[in-house]
Amino acid sequence: MKVLCVLGFAALFLGAAPLVAAQAQTYQVFEFSTPAAGQEAAFEQWYTTRHVPETQRVPGVKTVQRFRIEQAQRSGPPYPADVLVMTLDTANEHAAAMKLAALLSKASGLLEKDSGVTVVFAPLGSRLMAQDVPGTAAAPEIPGATELKNFHLWAFVNAQKDHEEEFNKGYSEEHFPDVIRNPGIQWGQRSKKADILPAGAQFPDYLADYAYSAYDIPAANAEVNRRLAEHITRPIPFPAKGGHTWYAAAVGPALPGK
Repeated sequence: MKVLCVLGFAALFLGAAPLVAAQAQTYQVFEFSTPAAGQEAAFEQWYTTRHVPETQRVPGVKTVQRFRIEQAQRSGPPYPADVLVMTLDTANEHAAAMKLAALLSKASGLLEKDSGVTVVFAPLGSRLMAQDVPGTAAAPEIPGATELKNFHLWAFVNAQKDHEEEFNKGYSEEHFPDVIRNPGIQWGQRSKKADILPAGAQFPDYLADYAYSAYDIPAANAEVNRRLAEHITRPIPFPAKGGHTWYAAAVGPALPGK
């Protein structure tokens, strides 16, 4: 009788649906910071010798790369100077984001007020490669410039409330491929904000990340603006206030997680 009971329990257990573990997803994490006036040297020492290595050791972090926003774009509101971009592969992005934000908070005395923000973005589809978009071209040569530069154009935008569906349709089908037609853009990737720390911090909901290979950032920006002004690049439908458009170049290579 006991044997039958054990066998019956085993059959029930083996026939039950297995528990499904949460699936890991890939995210892109942007960490924005600006050293306070007079703290630049101390910030740089902390950033390179402590912060980046600690970030590499956070579980789920696959790559870490430092970028710097172009100097000309740091006037007006407190736009960040340094951006640490991480690729994160995890089933619990909020827990990972909390760990990353805690590491950044260690430098609170070295940062400008409210400049330390960690934003997590989830991809909306895969990258759109330039070779898959009709009408793309390499960056034109510029007199006196002999070396191509790799940099990114980050367009952080908001959608108007109650028009998010139209916003995304027009962005993905018209504006996004039109921007990729700017000479020198290699690929583009759209993402949506999944998390932000500290809680209550404000940052746009959508990101379009464009990778460039061109000779000059000001020349690339001038062409982007010309195409927008002449409606060669179709406008974003139903955008809301609060967006940012920044050019950023890498400071060193992408480092692997540990």
